[in-house]
Amino acid sequence: MRRMRKSEIIQNLTRRVQELESKLCPFNKHQWISTGWKMHGGTGHGDETFDYQYECKRCGKKLNSLTPINTLNDIRNLVGEIVSMTVSDCFCGDVKLLKIRENVVFIEIIDVTPCYTCQSKPNPGTRYWINDYLIDSVSEKLPF
Repeated sequence: MRRMRKSEIIQNLTRRVQELESKLCPFNKHQWISTGWKMHGGTGHGDETFDYQYECKRCGKKLNSLTPINTLNDIRNLVGEIVSMTVSDCFCGDVKLLKIRENVVFIEIIDVTPCYTCQSKPNPGTRYWINDYLIDSVSEKLPF
């Protein structure tokens, strides 16, 4: 009987937390801010695993992620611009950000350098979509 009471309380509190969270961040549109990271395992040769820690600025929800999620939040305002982008094991160089849908970035190649493993260079004007976890870095292209 006491266990049933505890489970009811936990269910009610869980529902209440979800209700409050949906009021503060409707449709899960959280404003994640980085609170740090931790490095796990590895041999010291680039095979370490990073655990990125985030907290929502509005509702206070905490999140641990293996990928840096703020990359998309940082580049949403650069859609339509030409940026310098590095994509894991693919290429680095200048691309035009076409649009961002959920966790997918649509780009058009301007001028890139292929990765050292495959050495295949995408042709300028080619359009691609990239999952956000493959993007290592994005920076604004400075006008010269």
